[in-house]
Amino acid sequence: MSELLNCRYLTKRYGNVLALNNVNITLESGKIVGLLGPNGSGKTTLIKILNGLLTPTAGQVFIDGHQPGVETKKVVVDYNALANFEEYMVELGLTGRRTVVYDQMTYKLTEGKHPKADQEIVLDPKGLRAEDVIIEKMMEDLDKPEVIVAVGAGTIMDFGRYPAYKLGIPFVAIPTLASSDGFTADICSAIIDGQKKSTAMCAPALVVADLDIIKGAPAFLVASGINDILSKYTSVLDWKFAKIAADEYFCPVVCDLAETA
Repeated sequence: MSELLNCRYLTKRYGNVLALNNVNITLESGKIVGLLGPNGSGKTTLIKILNGLLTPTAGQVFIDGHQPGVETKKVVVDYNALANFEEYMVELGLTGRRTVVYDQMTYKLTEGKHPKADQEIVLDPKGLRAEDVIIEKMMEDLDKPEVIVAVGAGTIMDFGRYPAYKLGIPFVAIPTLASSDGFTADICSAIIDGQKKSTAMCAPALVVADLDIIKGAPAFLVASGINDILSKYTSVLDWKFAKIAADEYFCPVVCDLAETA
């Protein structure tokens, strides 16, 4: 069997607190492994490092020969952001044949601001869902892209993320709604083999959110996005209260990420 996980002298500190100390783990693929330990032993810290949510203080992690980490190299959120889209693409080396994926609604919403494309795919939104069979059907129409640009919200993002991962090429996200906060995610929430799963795939190399487009979305979706941001603050307060009232585990690093995001 091939080596799936290799942790070498993995160490993680939170200030003066040592969460992991020179951890060495090697796991082969094809096995189910349980991670056991008392509270505060570093289980959650290890899992977050393996998922790229935290960076180790020292040591290295390799998953299937690759180091986990942030894949999104640039995020632009501004009015008229798409005016400089080509500059961002060149800056990140995202050149070559380009396929841009829309649905009919996002194609109309972004009219006049469509990025350059060697191929445009405009999907019918009726009955459209993130499912491996449907996405792979679309992939049959791809014309040898070297980068995929997805223009839309959650479902369309998976129509960019899934084929990009399968083809081993980068993808770029152009959000059109404020009601989703998963645009930089490296997972695909799709129906795979008949079951809804969150499957590790790839994060976009570039996210360009043009506020002129996003403000054109239905008002209730804009409000939903604003409420989602506000809920981060109330959830942090709930977490702090749970720590005081019930001694629930509390991570100041995650709290800080939520408050400053």
